[in-house]
Amino acid sequence: MGGRPDWDPYPSRTLEYRRAYNQAYRSGERWRAKVDVSVRILEKLDRDPGELIVPELGPCWVWRGARNAGGYGVVRDNHRRLILVHRATLVLALGRPLGEGMVARHRCDNPPCARPSHLLEGTQQDNVDDMHERGRWAIQAPKGGEAVA
Repeated sequence: MGGRPDWDPYPSRTLEYRRAYNQAYRSGERWRAKVDVSVRILEKLDRDPGELIVPELGPCWVWRGARNAGGYGVVRDNHRRLILVHRATLVLALGRPLGEGMVARHRCDNPPCARPSHLLEGTQQDNVDDMHERGRWAIQAPKGGEAVA
């Protein structure tokens, strides 16, 4: 009796995640700080082929974790700061931080998507230009008026 169960209570957890958790548990440390944010991101990305929003890009990798009001995936980094998942996956794919004043732009226009091939580095102006080019904006009307699409 006792000991570890024969079944895995968290089958979705990656082997790397479980090893980090077990090591931290044995040492009595807080385990979340030991698990890299990239591992936590990969756990909650649905990489199964799903809906094709832009067929030439392939299926989106949809974030299944927490989202902000705009529908973008969010996760806490190892310093407990809230970060955008699509920005973090682009940084991981590029192997370097984004440049000063640069943003992660979606080619697929799907906010919960975090597939690196669907993301581009660019300026906020590039992002606004994409929005206008694709017709994804609404001009705010003055109080009491009607919005123009």
